[in-house]
Amino acid sequence: MLMDKDVNCSNFRGLLGYLTKHYGDEGVGQTLDGLVDNNSYLVADKENPANLTRVHEHHLNDSAYWVSNEFSLAFFANAKKVVGGSNALVKAGEDAIIEQFSKTILFLSRIVSTKFICKQPAKINARFNRTKQVKLSELTNNSAVFELHYYPGFRVTKDICNWNMGIYIGIAKMTGAVDVKCEEIECVVTGGEHCSLRMTWKKGPGFLKQMLRWILRITSKDLIADYEETVKERDQLIDNLRQSEERYRALTDQSLTGIFIHLYGKIVYVNDCLAQMLSYSLGEMTDKNLWDFVHHEDRNMVKERELARSNGADAITHYEFRAIQKNGEPVWFGLFATTIDFNGHSACMGNVIDLTSKKQAEEESRKLEVHVRQSQKMEAIGTLAGGIAHDFNNLLMGIQGRASLMTADTDSSQPYFEHLKGIEEYVKSASDLTKQLLGFARGGKYEVKPADLNEIVKKQNRMFGRTKKEITIREKYENNLWPAVVDQGQIEQVLLNLYINAWQSMPGGGILYVQTENVTIDENCTEPLEVKPGNYVKISVADTGVGMDAATRKRIFDPFFTTKEMSRGTGLGLSSVYGIIKNHGGFIDVKSVKGEGAVFDIYLPASKGEVIKEKAKEQKILKGSETVLLVDDEEIIIDVGKELLAILGYRALIARNGTDAIKICQENKDHIDMVILDMIMPEMDGGETYDKLKKVNPDLKILLSSGYSIHGQAAEILERGCDGFIQKPFGIENMSQKIREILDNR
Repeated sequence: MLMDKDVNCSNFRGLLGYLTKHYGDEGVGQTLDGLVDNNSYLVADKENPANLTRVHEHHLNDSAYWVSNEFSLAFFANAKKVVGGSNALVKAGEDAIIEQFSKTILFLSRIVSTKFICKQPAKINARFNRTKQVKLSELTNNSAVFELHYYPGFRVTKDICNWNMGIYIGIAKMTGAVDVKCEEIECVVTGGEHCSLRMTWKKGPGFLKQMLRWILRITSKDLIADYEETVKERDQLIDNLRQSEERYRALTDQSLTGIFIHLYGKIVYVNDCLAQMLSYSLGEMTDKNLWDFVHHEDRNMVKERELARSNGADAITHYEFRAIQKNGEPVWFGLFATTIDFNGHSACMGNVIDLTSKKQAEEESRKLEVHVRQSQKMEAIGTLAGGIAHDFNNLLMGIQGRASLMTADTDSSQPYFEHLKGIEEYVKSASDLTKQLLGFARGGKYEVKPADLNEIVKKQNRMFGRTKKEITIREKYENNLWPAVVDQGQIEQVLLNLYINAWQSMPGGGILYVQTENVTIDENCTEPLEVKPGNYVKISVADTGVGMDAATRKRIFDPFFTTKEMSRGTGLGLSSVYGIIKNHGGFIDVKSVKGEGAVFDIYLPASKGEVIKEKAKEQKILKGSETVLLVDDEEIIIDVGKELLAILGYRALIARNGTDAIKICQENKDHIDMVILDMIMPEMDGGETYDKLKKVNPDLKILLSSGYSIHGQAAEILERGCDGFIQKPFGIENMSQKIREILDNR
């Protein structure tokens, strides 16, 4: 099973090095016995976290991995057996510190005081150990008391206590302290509330003083050599000094971390690693102003902290900032800073590591989070839009039905006949608006089938080109374009909305580029876009208009967001584009810069099905004499539906809910030829009503009717054998043809 992440594997690196040095591979093998290649101890691979793997030795040397507290206890118990003795882990912990840190760190630790070092374990523990909290409860010039507060649920053994004492002794000795002693004055193993370690030490010979005495001694000999020795001997001594200095500089120059020393902002030393990080030579950085290499937005912060440190004030020792490379590119640095004596002056020394990759990963994660939130917002708005469209379509159905009834009873020569036709046209316009609402509603598709997108694009280009003469359309089509399963009407709407958006961004005219092509998206490209890998048909629509700034680009698909005057649009156009493409299983990508136009790339899943050619339907009224049961909870639908059925010659039965429909069907089982069934009703919805009607009469013909689209619940009912679907609002012609289509298909 996957282990809990309690202890970072960097805690084991020093001990493994110590065991290798003193006990060889055999000692390491005994320590790892029963721990590696064990299915009880699994970790997530750092390159592919979904892949679980058994712990191996290389994992325990890699700070990217964590193990459980129980694994750690077993590890130290085995190590104790290898080393031997009751205090084996105290000595091992002390020596493991030497193996843990690089020569550069050990060298730099001699510069700082033991008292300063004692302040660090609490910070270090918080980064690499999640079983306890370390507090420094007492600190003097020659003693310190550490409190180790273990979190509930974590087991502690004496091995861990001895290991901790060894670690603290080793840390103190790193600074040059002598006669270091550590005792446990309270322990959770023996019933204490926490573990308390008291450490004492004596200050060793000052490292800087030793260096100063050595330099003075050499300098004195150099002065004597000027008077008493020959030029040859003097040159030899100078050469020796130069070699000594080179050896000293090698300690820092060969470091894998960037190091610099500055005096009140003036850089007096910089190592090769830092110079390479910023792509400068050593000469280009030495004696220059530190602030010149800091990003302008972080410059005041870095300057304030480093000058405060130079003046002896308390300043933050660990912080992050942006530096500027020679080519102007920013890089993120993590800084550990301290003060040192430099030729009698208080100087500041900094160690930096490159955090750019980490910051980039965090930024990608942030962008993905924003993308997910945007998708969730659009989905919520889509659900709301679907409900609004449904209710609006029911109202339009009432208007359309009344207009159809009056038109059917009115001769075309009557003066108000054209007014009735006008009402029907306005209903169609309003219906187009609800289609836009359903466009970004979840599952808002009407009728989908494999289609040739080249033909759809060409058709829209011809129509748009005839009306907007000031726009030049340049087309490029993929030969043998893959089919795509789409609602042709909605894809035409998508293209029209994009074309209108492009036209409005080019008020003086311009060029509209439209291109189709086959593309394949692999797994490496899917995560940021939240799409499945596979084959897609791509439609690119580009313009030479005014473009968009970043703020507009972020909101361009929000419903009712528009940059136009109130009279020029609803703000639904691009929102419906987004919703329609998402509902088709595709995605849309937008690239735009202010003043440089915009490019909308649409990706729709390719299909292996054959393209189905559209057949034109003759618009005429078809009548009949059968019995039709109309089921709907909306009174306005019942009123107009009953009269429409009567005009068409049918005997109409009425049910205002699913329960009444079942009862009427049972009473008239042999007389009802067809049911027109509303999909959304209270108490018993269309799906449940359909199933129960089929139990009463398995051969009963049923036509679904809804203000929602065909997809979603309607599609599920159709898959169960329902005979057809009609979208509200519908006119008398459409209704008559749909009824005959189902009744005549017996």
